[in-house]
Amino acid sequence: MNLEKKFHRIKNMNKKFFYFFILLFSTILYSQNNIALVIGSYGIGGKVRFYKSFFAEAKIWPDSEIFIYSFKGSYNKNFSKKFSIGGGLEVSYINFKTEDLSGEGNYIMPVGCFEYFILEKLSLNVDLGLCLINLKAKDKSVFGPEFVTNLGINIYLK
Repeated sequence: MNLEKKFHRIKNMNKKFFYFFILLFSTILYSQNNIALVIGSYGIGGKVRFYKSFFAEAKIWPDSEIFIYSFKGSYNKNFSKKFSIGGGLEVSYINFKTEDLSGEGNYIMPVGCFEYFILEKLSLNVDLGLCLINLKAKDKSVFGPEFVTNLGINIYLK
């Protein structure tokens, strides 16, 4: 890959970062309360509560070979002071580049959300779902279902 193509790729990544963080911070500004930093098995991001039990979450997985932007909307219901369960929909954009292959794709996943509060402002969460993944490279493509489990820690700031 020549220098001009590398510069163009970096420039496009910076635009994606910029749009991602604009979306993340605008949702935080308009949130009702419950703002959390999310550190998970597939990235880092933010979670905000909009109205009563409705949440929005944005995560990013920046890696040298794979880059994922993920957005999730969910409805969570507290069953006790320490445990909540809910469901939602997650959509993601995937960009990958390895020595042998490069391309992009996306996935959509109905998700079951489980959250257990260890402390008042610290919780563990598990998301389970069956996603439909669609990846494309130059002359290859993959489309199909994939079972996904995501584990994470939520650190509530507000």
